[in-house]
Amino acid sequence: MSKQKDICGVRGDLHARIDIANRHLQQVNAGLFTGIFDLGDIEAEYIDVNHSLRSEPNFEELITDTIIRNALDRNGNLTPEGMEALNNTLLSVRVMLEHIKEINRRGIPYRGIKGNSEESWTRIFKKLANTNYQHELAASFENYDNISEAKAEFYSRGNLFSKQEVGDFQPRIGILYLPWKTNMDSLNQAITDLEAFDLEKVIIFSHDYLSMGSIAPEYREDIPQLQTEEQVITALDGVSEMNGEIIGFYGHIGFEYKPTETQFKHKGKTITAYHIDEKGGELIPLDLQVK
Repeated sequence: MSKQKDICGVRGDLHARIDIANRHLQQVNAGLFTGIFDLGDIEAEYIDVNHSLRSEPNFEELITDTIIRNALDRNGNLTPEGMEALNNTLLSVRVMLEHIKEINRRGIPYRGIKGNSEESWTRIFKKLANTNYQHELAASFENYDNISEAKAEFYSRGNLFSKQEVGDFQPRIGILYLPWKTNMDSLNQAITDLEAFDLEKVIIFSHDYLSMGSIAPEYREDIPQLQTEEQVITALDGVSEMNGEIIGFYGHIGFEYKPTETQFKHKGKTITAYHIDEKGGELIPLDLQVK
């Protein structure tokens, strides 16, 4: 995946902030990073916690329900703010697709996993938008080539390989991609693929957070329950049985939470977890060299 130095940038939850995305391209072109790993939700614009569409939240409802409720007036008609959100979302999905195409045109090594924005905005559009808008949104999301099911890859000498592509060499670094609400069959197969090798380092790229232990202590009281608990626990159960160092990266929890590094134990195995820098938009360096 990489070219010279084995240091890639990890990011997530850009939510269509194209200025930050372009800065990342400049950093790669300057040789600061050799590739990019994306933890999901690059595409759709984020409705900030202070936005009027998220006012008067009911803690028993989903954020999408709050947005839908606030986007309709007393007569059930779409408000100007609601219409603006629909238009901005369609535009943002298209703009970020061009960003991904530019990454590919420049030959920058890239992997991206699926986040929850497609699920959330599809639900919102079904409640608020006409059929044409719903079809436009679906068509735009379909053009993304995100990893949508759990998958294992192996890093060696600047390249990423599937288990079938490994050949005769012994990989030392394994990667587990954990996209939003992946199916369990693909996850179990990915863990089986990782178990086939004696790895020195296993890296988890997850959209959702990895456990309450992966959250900084000062934020734990406010964090909602895992929506992908079965997938995350299965992934942690699998990697905790492996001999190598375990490192996890995740996004999703929101702009209001600062990037953090934490360590937690799962079945006696110490795991180092990083919440990516959503608000500042800085790439987190990942050293893919082994000692």
